[in-house]
Amino acid sequence: MTTSKKDLHFNSSTFINKLIDRDKVAVGAIVQQYTNQLAKAAYGMGISDSDADELVQATWVTFFEKISSFEQRSHIRTFLFGIFYNKRRELARERKRHTSESPFEDVMADQFNQQGEWINPPQAPEKMLQATETMEIIQHCLELIPENQRMAFYLREVEGENSDEICNILDISITNLGVLIYRAKNQLRNCIERTSNQ
Repeated sequence: MTTSKKDLHFNSSTFINKLIDRDKVAVGAIVQQYTNQLAKAAYGMGISDSDADELVQATWVTFFEKISSFEQRSHIRTFLFGIFYNKRRELARERKRHTSESPFEDVMADQFNQQGEWINPPQAPEKMLQATETMEIIQHCLELIPENQRMAFYLREVEGENSDEICNILDISITNLGVLIYRAKNQLRNCIERTSNQ
């Protein structure tokens, strides 16, 4: 049984049944839809990259183990994030219990699995350098735009605040907010393009 895009109503019984049956399109769609949101939530809690990846993976494993018990009384996202928050608590408890005497063991446990393989292989130096340079360009360009535009942009694009909340925080009108964000995006794009081409 194949799944088409129109069948991807995440909360429908049909979609849930496809997840239970491990339909590749349905599984791929939900993983694609929510993995970044889970990772952002983990980073927002101050979780390290490796722990965030582990937490997201554990969340998905449990989600697919428990999907057949999902009763559809809430949205599937609520079910998924409930698992995520429970896994986060488990991770915190596990980290508290697991206090090793040797710092070397801690480093090794964080970097390698029980078979001695990398948990998260290090990035290639070229990629790390490129990512660092890109972040430096973005940071430089953000510093060049006016404070009110930078704050409006940050609150909307980074913090994900809604327009009313941003207007209250910055004490501006909704029209002014639109202008600030538009100008910030244009200035950032122009600056990034200029700086990248140098």
